[in-house]
Amino acid sequence: MATAEDVEIEKLKLANDLGRYGLKGTLYGAWAALTAVVIIAVAQMVTGKTVVDGWAFTALVFIIVLPITAFGAFVFKRAFSMEGKLPGGAFKTKTDG
Repeated sequence: MATAEDVEIEKLKLANDLGRYGLKGTLYGAWAALTAVVIIAVAQMVTGKTVVDGWAFTALVFIIVLPITAFGAFVFKRAFSMEGKLPGGAFKTKTDG
């Protein structure tokens, strides 16, 4: 039979795993976005054909990068704060940075 302390520790482990997977996914998304932007830019330079030009290219970069950055900020905030209740009392911790 699991005690209340075991349940809280398991919840913290799962929250930690969720934060790690979220941060890893954000990193992979950032690399994919950077790769896509570089491929678009290099392809336009090599072929000489303009597919996306001027403000449209800037908007494309923001559309690709902004959601990844926003999700990353959400995951970082979630990963660096935790709280739990144990039989001896409750605790709450947050890493500011």
